[in-house]
Amino acid sequence: MLKISGSNFRVPPDPPAGLTDGIEQQTVSVTIGGVPAREVKVRSSSLVTAVTPIHDPGAVDVVVQNLDDDGVDISGESATRSGAFTFERPRLSPDGDETNESSLAFLVRTLILELKRQVIEEVALTSNTDYDEDSGAQLHTTVLPKLPGIVLVGPMLRENRFYSENEPPAIDEAAPVDDGDFVVVRPPYTVDVVFSIVGISDSMVELLNLMSATTLFFDRNDVLGMPIDVGDPSLGNADYEMQLEPEGDMRVSGSANNSNVRSFTGRFAIRGLDIETFEIPSGYDGVVAKHAIVDVGKTLDTVDLDVGQSGQ
Repeated sequence: MLKISGSNFRVPPDPPAGLTDGIEQQTVSVTIGGVPAREVKVRSSSLVTAVTPIHDPGAVDVVVQNLDDDGVDISGESATRSGAFTFERPRLSPDGDETNESSLAFLVRTLILELKRQVIEEVALTSNTDYDEDSGAQLHTTVLPKLPGIVLVGPMLRENRFYSENEPPAIDEAAPVDDGDFVVVRPPYTVDVVFSIVGISDSMVELLNLMSATTLFFDRNDVLGMPIDVGDPSLGNADYEMQLEPEGDMRVSGSANNSNVRSFTGRFAIRGLDIETFEIPSGYDGVVAKHAIVDVGKTLDTVDLDVGQSGQ
């Protein structure tokens, strides 16, 4: 999200009554790094906001252009700020800081810890994906120090519209951060986190006991709870619905190549996880709404972007 301060931005006229009531005419266009911005809003003759497009990392120019009633550029009413906005990739490594962890990473870690606590100590995620040259099927390999054990295959993310929050983006003017930044609160992308679960043992009796214990785990835990904010325990926990998938009930698989290793498989989903940014901007001291995504955009209020004559 970009906030642009300047002067003489063309304010849209009041929409006529009827079918177009409430729909604003686009009177200003914003281009960021040569790509049109989305959701351009003229807040006043001196303030425009826009949602930044997808772009490669690096500093780019911002161009503001006034438009006439037909949406055509008005000659001589544009302004350019060189290197005004910098696109960055998210910092993926938490560097040992658990507060800089995505909601997805935190959920997976919480799930593994709960399986270790309630079912069995030997729990692992698939560590490598290969394929069978004959069938083309994927082969997920992992390392378990000893048997029996549980392997989680996944996760797969599936959009969930039932739990999603469909609120429009909003600017939090009350909580500015350092260096002229501002904070944007927008709805997150809500998903189901789907896993296949595999239990492995070299003893059939032991395998059936593990299968029973794993089934009871999902029966006892219809939700997976984890802190809303690991850095602020006072905010409490968020509970995510967790159930075996339809047609995902536990079943024993046959052994391959007459191996003495036996396994069972199942499939489950954790529903309604919000995919959010995992790095709260430094200097931010506002209140972050539950399940809200926090972004930072640069404001250009240090430069007067005069795009035309007042009143045009």
